Amino acid sequence: MLKICRRICPPEDAGIVQSSIIRAIKPPDPNFQTQIETRNLRADGTPISTIVWFRIRKDEQGQTVKLYGVSQDITDRKRLEREIQEGFDRRGYQVQISTEISQEVATVS
Repeated sequence: MLKICRRICPPEDAGIVQSSIIRAIKPPDPNFQTQIETRNLRADGTPISTIVWFRIRKDEQGQTVKLYGVSQDITDRKRLEREIQEGFDRRGYQVQISTEISQEVATVS
């Protein structure tokens, strides 16, 4: 399993994906499902941000016999979230500077 994770994930994310798969296989709940945000690698090796959803199927003895998973590329969404956060951070800095300038003007007047 770790070989697959290393092939489809950047090294720093392989452990997260592997532990999530193990958690998905082990639970007694036959309706277990989970979702994680991680990074995968495209065929050319480019990392992309993804949401991965897993669910399992168990047999009559309660053994996990199938693991279903879906991966969705959310790279653009993550980029937009970063840009929005950077805009908020810049705006917060502008408000802070404006407040400091206003306070300076008030003390000089």
